[in-house]
Amino acid sequence: MESFYMQGDDKRLYFRNYNRIPDEEEYKMIMQCLKNAECVILDKKMGPYCDIIRCIYKENEFDVVRTIDGDGTFIYSDNHDVLEELEAVFKHD
Repeated sequence: MESFYMQGDDKRLYFRNYNRIPDEEEYKMIMQCLKNAECVILDKKMGPYCDIIRCIYKENEFDVVRTIDGDGTFIYSDNHDVLEELEAVFKHD
């Protein structure tokens, strides 16, 4: 999967959806990639506008945010280092 940052936002890792796959399928692909990289799910919070899945990768926590409004899924973290590591994971998947 191809990931990217938006200009001025280094706390979110977004995914390109060139093939316009449904959001649910995109979410499943992202979670499978994270599972293959041995990321661990710590907690899930389901909300009215988005679901937040707290994960850990190499001792660094991050959130997978699945929006309900059709904007897809992105990864959020205050730790830019873990986002860069995850970006490399998605490049190799």
